[in-house]
This record gives sequence, structure tokens and C-alpha cells, in this order.
Amino acid sequence: MQPEHHDQPQPTTDQRGPAAIGPGGERDPAPGVLAWVNRHKVPLVASSAAVSLLVHVVVLLIAALIQMNQPVAQLGSGAPEVEFAVMTDAELAEIAAEELALEAPDAESASAALQVQAEIDLGALDIDMSELADTTGEVTLQLGGGDLEGVGLGVGDSVGSGASFFGVEARGNRFAFVVDTSGSMVNDGRLGSMQQELIGSISGMFSSSDFFVAFFNSGARPLGDRGVVWAQATDSGKTWARAHILDARAEGGTNPLPGFQLVSMLDPQPDAIYFMTDGEFHEDNAEQILGMFRRTGIPIHCITFRSREGEAVMRRIASATRGTYTHVEGPR
Repeated sequence: MQPEHHDQPQPTTDQRGPAAIGPGGERDPAPGVLAWVNRHKVPLVASSAAVSLLVHVVVLLIAALIQMNQPVAQLGSGAPEVEFAVMTDAELAEIAAEELALEAPDAESASAALQVQAEIDLGALDIDMSELADTTGEVTLQLGGGDLEGVGLGVGDSVGSGASFFGVEARGNRFAFVVDTSGSMVNDGRLGSMQQELIGSISGMFSSSDFFVAFFNSGARPLGDRGVVWAQATDSGKTWARAHILDARAEGGTNPLPGFQLVSMLDPQPDAIYFMTDGEFHEDNAEQILGMFRRTGIPIHCITFRSREGEAVMRRIASATRGTYTHVEGPR
């Protein structure tokens, strides 16, 4: 008996070389390929990771460049797009020059503004003329004549306390006037000019100030014959003063002593005294006046009006009492 021969599976071959067939009939890779892959597996993984990283970097750079090219306004939701204008230096300089020309005031406006400021600054100063003036010097004023009917009382408060008579300033709250009404005051409008100045002085006083007026010639009398008392510079006091100043008459001689005697009786004493004359008087009268006021500390502001005949004696009184001397000329 011949031994039975069983068919044994024969190995199959691929055209590319020997290959193993899997249980399901799949062809296994050739042994040479597997060997190559196993040998280069790690380098291939590293290379793939590097390529992937490079691709991601390139994508991020492109996204960043796109984002930078977008207008700033588009980054916000619904925000308007903002455009920027580029100007040259010459254009900027021209615009600046035009703005300066619009803002700069013209010369007339600037001059007016400076004048107003100067008036405000001068009005704010409170200067004691008795301290600033040189009692041996001289101030000459020009006084214009005018119709007294046009002189208003100027009812109302002035700014600050003080007084001014013929342009001579004085500080304080109580002011006495010893004023010449002798016969020579009738000449060339002297009486009317004096009345105008006196009304203006009282009308310009602060309402809390007091005043006293003594008209002198051969004798003396207080304003309105109301006695040796202070009158207050209120509206009614100023109206009363104006009426009685206009009643003054020029007559008699020139003797200021009785007028100063009236002032010496005032209680309280004045802060300053104005003394005005258009003539000369005896030096003995000056000595008696100084005897009453030299040691009181009350400044006597002496004014010669139109005539310099009494200048020497007036300077002496002003110097001894720390007052001022002023000469007032005629109409301009």
C-alpha cells in the first residue's frame, strides 16, 4: 500500500518577492520594509513633529499680520472707523498762525483794557499823601472853571475811606475844611471854583465819614451856622452841605485863626485838616495855629489858590504838622 499523501499547503510567492500571508489571507509586509521602518521609526516621528510645529508657526504669523492690517476701530464691536490725517510742518505752522491772529486783540482793544486795569489798580491804592509828599516841595494843579449849576452832589458811597480836596488826598474818617471866603475870592471866579471843589470833595466821601467846614475872612463861621459839630456824609448830609456851600459869599479880610479855633473845639478831633487861602496872612497867626495843632499829630494840608502870597507861611504850617503844600493855578 502506498502511503497516503496529504496535500501540504505550498508557500506562495509575490512577484516582488517572498511574502507571508496572514490568517485572513492578507499579505504581510515584506520583511525588508518592516526592517527599514523599525530602523527609522524615531527619526520619522521627530521629523513629523517638526513639520507640524513649523506649519503652526507659519499659520500664527499669517493670522497676526492679517490682524495688524485691520483698522483699530474694527476691533471693537460696531465702533466707527477712525482715519488719521497727515499734515506737513508748513501746514501746521500756517494753522497756528491763523489761530494766533484770531485770538490776538487789536491794538485799540488792548489799550482800552490796559487803561481800565490801570484805573482799577490806582483806585485800589490807599496812599497817605501826607507821608509821601515832600513838605518842602510843591505840587501845582490846574483848575478849570465851570458853572456850578452843572455840579452834581454825587450821592452815594465812595470806595474806601478818605477825602480829596483840590486833588490833595487824605486818609481817615473825619475831615475839617478851613476855607478862605475873603473879599479877594470874588476875583476871576475863585469863589465858584472853591465851591465846586468843596462840593465834590464832600460828595466823594464814604457815608460813614464826617466833615466840618469853617469859612473864614475877617472872622469865621461854621457851614450852615449849625454849630461846632460833625456832619455825617450821608445822602441827606451831602444834600445839606451842597445847599449851604452855594450860599457862601466873598467878603472881608484874610484871618484864618478863628477858623482853626472852631476846628480845635471839635470832639473828636479830625483825622486831617484842609487849609485853603488865596492871600497872605500874618505870621503871628501861623504861630498860634501851630501852637494848637503841632503836637496833635493831625496833618494840615495847605493849599494856596491862584496867588502865592501866603506860600512861605503855608509851607511852614504844612512842614510842622507833617502835612502837604500844594499850589493851585487858574483855569486851564
